[in-house]
Amino acid sequence: MKRLYLPRNEHDRLRIFPGGKGTFDIVWDNLQRVRKRYPKYYRRMRSILVNYDTGTDLAELKNFFEGHENELPHLINFFPIAPYFTNWYEQYSKEQKDVFKRSLKYIR
Repeated sequence: MKRLYLPRNEHDRLRIFPGGKGTFDIVWDNLQRVRKRYPKYYRRMRSILVNYDTGTDLAELKNFFEGHENELPHLINFFPIAPYFTNWYEQYSKEQKDVFKRSLKYIR
């Protein structure tokens, strides 16, 4: 299972190298390489885990999936970034959290 935050700007917001450069291109290229070399394996066995948080643009996420459905595995798991034992969500204002909750209703 690969952990991939989609689309690119979302992934690069949350997954960066120590120098600050995003990792999306490397992960995406590797995923596509597996898809092309091992299409049966990719269709049947591959899955990706998509994490999201309050800063995720869910409409943009939905559009990405709709525009790349042939390039992505069929099994995609969505999980929020866990709020336990962290202060991660303190970076977001009440207004940002309310906007996110409304967009979550839209995306369902």
